[in-house]
Amino acid sequence: MVKVGLDTSFFVVLYRKDEKAKNVWVKIVEREYLGVISMLSIFELRRLSLRGLIGKDFCDALFQAFRDGVCEVRDLNWKTLEEAAYISWGTGLPAADSIIYACCRDCKEFYTADSDFMKIQKKKPKIVFL
Repeated sequence: MVKVGLDTSFFVVLYRKDEKAKNVWVKIVEREYLGVISMLSIFELRRLSLRGLIGKDFCDALFQAFRDGVCEVRDLNWKTLEEAAYISWGTGLPAADSIIYACCRDCKEFYTADSDFMKIQKKKPKIVFL
């Protein structure tokens, strides 16, 4: 199964019904892909719903899907946080983005709509912009 990392911004464009994001999400739900997210995205998604940038029902449905195992939610640990610090320092990527990216380093692709990730020049995971 192909592992794909998902930035929080992936879910914002999914909420806006972006076709590319919908196609990736269908592959995750149908277990063709394994979606991987950082635990930090849980915080960011709820905050986005509280600000009205995504719907509360949409956020609740995502959280239920995560609890049901549709995506692997990665905990923050020492190794990931230290790696994220090096990524942030070396690229200028903001701290939260660096942590989310570090959680997905073993993925084949990393889906995002955040232009800050243009600072990443690594080959793995491949950054896919929506």
